[in-house]
Formats: sequence, structure tokens, C-alpha cells
Amino acid sequence: MLLLVESTARSSFTVIPWDSSHACYEPAIWLILDLERNRRCFETGAMDSTLWVAVLTGGTAVLASWVTSRGTARAARIQAEASSRAQQIDRIRESRRAAYAGVIEHAHETAELHFRVKGVLAGPDEHLIQHIERLRGELRVAFDPLMRCIRLTVLEGPTRVTEAAEELSKSVIAANRALHPLVQSGEGAQSAYELAEAEFRRQLEAFTISAREALSSIQ
Repeated sequence: MLLLVESTARSSFTVIPWDSSHACYEPAIWLILDLERNRRCFETGAMDSTLWVAVLTGGTAVLASWVTSRGTARAARIQAEASSRAQQIDRIRESRRAAYAGVIEHAHETAELHFRVKGVLAGPDEHLIQHIERLRGELRVAFDPLMRCIRLTVLEGPTRVTEAAEELSKSVIAANRALHPLVQSGEGAQSAYELAEAEFRRQLEAFTISAREALSSIQ
């Protein structure tokens, strides 16, 4: 599209290339052209000074209103975008907090059961196998909810929390499996179990730290 602009110095026209990127300036350009035509009428005596002042004042008001409305619209758009971003951040934070809390809660329940196993191992040998078997059953019940929470956390992210959750999953599986040799009274079974249980607690602490840092860094 081409725009013909009449020269103010002579009776000629200037051809200006016109595309969609100039659309926002169109009201101002037509206003300027109207003012220029009115100025020429004034110079030729076709319009008295009072009318010219009124036209100029009105044109200025229209231009100012147009500029103000564009500024207001832009400010409103920026505010809406900021509000939408804040709401999105809140949703992410709450979703991740719920997932992380689920892992920590169920992991602590599992850790408490392992603590009871250690208590049984430190006590007399009477009914040792029965106590361990009962605790193994309770650990199997606690295992599935913990794994569900870990899988949800892996989906929530971010990467450092996902990695910590996966390491926690490996450690709790290893600790639970280390109970079976205790029932079989295998040689070195207690030492192996204690190492596996200590690693599980270490991974639980590492996950808790990663989760706390991830939540505090959301912005």
C-alpha cells in the first residue's frame, strides 16, 4: 500500500511506502494532514483565526486522547501479564510443595519402621525373626504410597529434585531388601542392613534439602 502525502512547500505529492507496521500511526497522520489543510485555508483567508484556534485545540485534544488511550491499554496489558505470571508461579509452587511433602511424609514413616527394626536387632534374640517379619510386612504396606509420591515428584521436577527422588527410591528399595537376609540369619546380614538403612536416611536428608531449595527458588 502507498500513502500520498501533499508537500507543504509546493503543489506536489510524496509517495511513502505503507505496510501494516505503520497502522498504529494512521490516526495521527490523518490528523496532521487535516491540520495542514486547515492551515492553508487560514493562509488564504478562507477560515478566520477563531475557527483555526478551535480546530487546532480540538485536534490537539484528540491526539492527546489517542496517545493516552494507547498508553493506558499497554499498561493494562502489562499488568494482566504480570498477574497471570504470578498466578502460574503460585500454582507451580503449591503443586510441587504437595508432591514434596508427600514424599517426605511417607519416607519418614518408612524410616520410623526401619528404626524399629534396629531396635529389635539391638535387643535379645528371642522372637527376633517374628518381629522382623512383622516389620517387613509393615514396610511393604508403606512402600507403595512412598513410590507413588516419588513418581509424582519426578514429574513435577525440577531436575535436581527429580534426581534426589530417584536416589531416595533406590535407597529405600535396598534397605527393604536387606531385611530378608536377616530373617535367613545370613552371615554379615546385620552389617549390610545397617549400611543400607544409613544410606536411606542420608538420601532422605538430601531430598529434603533439594526440595526446600527448589521451592525457595521458584519465581
